[in-house]
Amino acid sequence: STQSTWGVLMVLEFTAVELCAVGLVTLSLLYRYSAKSVPLYIKAVVYITWLLCFSIVALIPLDVYLTSQVGEQGQDFISLRTVWYSMYWVTFSMTWVVLPIAQEVEDAGDFTQKARIKRSLKNNGIFYAGMAALGSIFFVYLLMKNEFQWKAVMDFAISLSNAFGILLVISFLGYGLVEIPRDFFNKSKQDIMLKYYHFEASSLDESRDDALSEMDDLIRKVLVVMKRSDLTAEEKTAVDLMISEFPSERVSLNRSNLRTQDEKEISDEFGGLTMDKLIELNRKIKRSVMDLRRAEAKWERTLERAFLLEDILNSSQERRIKSSLRRPPKGIFGSCIGYLEWFWHVKLHRPIYFGLAIFFSLLSALTILGEILIFLGRPTALRFLLELETSFFSITLTCLIPLLYLVYGVYYGLFSMKISGFYGLYPHHQTDGGSLVFFAMNFARVSSPICLNFLQMIDMKETSFHRVIGQLNFVPIFGASMTYVFPVTLVVLVAFNFFDVWGRLVSSIGLSRFRFTAHFTDDKIEEGKLLLRHARVEKEKKFLAAAEDTPADSSMRMRLNDEKQSLHDDSARRSKRKAGEP
Repeated sequence: STQSTWGVLMVLEFTAVELCAVGLVTLSLLYRYSAKSVPLYIKAVVYITWLLCFSIVALIPLDVYLTSQVGEQGQDFISLRTVWYSMYWVTFSMTWVVLPIAQEVEDAGDFTQKARIKRSLKNNGIFYAGMAALGSIFFVYLLMKNEFQWKAVMDFAISLSNAFGILLVISFLGYGLVEIPRDFFNKSKQDIMLKYYHFEASSLDESRDDALSEMDDLIRKVLVVMKRSDLTAEEKTAVDLMISEFPSERVSLNRSNLRTQDEKEISDEFGGLTMDKLIELNRKIKRSVMDLRRAEAKWERTLERAFLLEDILNSSQERRIKSSLRRPPKGIFGSCIGYLEWFWHVKLHRPIYFGLAIFFSLLSALTILGEILIFLGRPTALRFLLELETSFFSITLTCLIPLLYLVYGVYYGLFSMKISGFYGLYPHHQTDGGSLVFFAMNFARVSSPICLNFLQMIDMKETSFHRVIGQLNFVPIFGASMTYVFPVTLVVLVAFNFFDVWGRLVSSIGLSRFRFTAHFTDDKIEEGKLLLRHARVEKEKKFLAAAEDTPADSSMRMRLNDEKQSLHDDSARRSKRKAGEP
């Protein structure tokens, strides 16, 4: 009818606005995480992949609404099945073809773009050849049963991709459902957070030292190679490119400190110099430079957060936050802005974060209950709520709250994942191209399985999405049992994370591990506190040097002199304790 058509058109208009918002959010995330040195083509493929992943999630409520309220007529009207087919196969192609090639290009140490592309195609060709060999077994199976059809091949590919994605979802969701409430609960306790920043400062200081040590080692190797008289023109160009990637001050320092013994050891290592050795060295240099830049950025961010918390805790009885590192707000609204800032950090921060911790704990509990009901084959309360709702906006809201929390839980685990020495997502423009591509691939692999799991939770298998992408029973080794394996495994992982089974296991074999509790026994807390005091004094000196001289500044300078003497005494006592002196 005309009224029904107008209703669908209004729904489409809202969906278009929603997708535009998704595009803007995706763009802001890419801007926040991508390093400025990441090539434009990497940013483009990552943006397209992230946009497709987030759009799949955004369109699920529309599919649920059309299935429950409009029926087949509404689905055919907007060709939703065609949309799902197109989005899925574009995402599939990006995940298994485009992004792996782009990742190899970014990680390669070759000195020209052509050489990096050639190496990437070669390495990925080996992987695709292996997959083709495995796929041929399935083709033979279909031929023997006289069931060979292209649809069967496509269903098999979807099934394998979904099964792999479900394994990732289980792993990350089992972590996120526990850690999200715990993270907000910890952040509600500012005094505990300050202790955590003390610990983190000590760990980051070690990371910076390790990154600098690794970079210096690589600089010395390049300097020794530069002195060789048998370098070809190609090798000399490669060496010049490598040395230009390092900070100039580090190169000068290592050039002056280079010892004869170091030269001999490095010369022996690079005795038979080849381009392959230089390519591998360049690959390590690229990662080392990024690691150091990232460590410095994390150090500065930790300082900012720790100093702000110190100021907040020291101003709890005031009506504004007093700080020695910034001027108070001025102007007509200066006092009002200062009061609002103090009121938020001192009065509102704790109850709001504690309330969010309770809210997310309830959502985690309801999610786990929903997974258990899937295992038991019983409908969840969400299904009954959706049957009571009739408007598009109420159905969308009912779907989005649990669906977004599922996405939040999985992506929280993904964003928290740091593969040591390889990949990690770091804010403030500190994520390299290889890491961006790696996480784009994993975002794409989990987006459809998350939505499938949500549709199982609300017991709605008539949607266009489920009919197009919900292929899992097609693979005999996975089959319908995956419906039951997912909830059981997820509950086990949640229990492991909640009771910190991994942490207890590590502690039992004698490895120290930082625990986020009110009682700290790790020596790094005191060490980090001293490091932050040193850093704060240096920051205050720079702040005073750039500021106008006032009576308050003169008082601060006197305090800084006393603080410097106190730090000197603390450092001397700490050195004696390390040396075992009384």
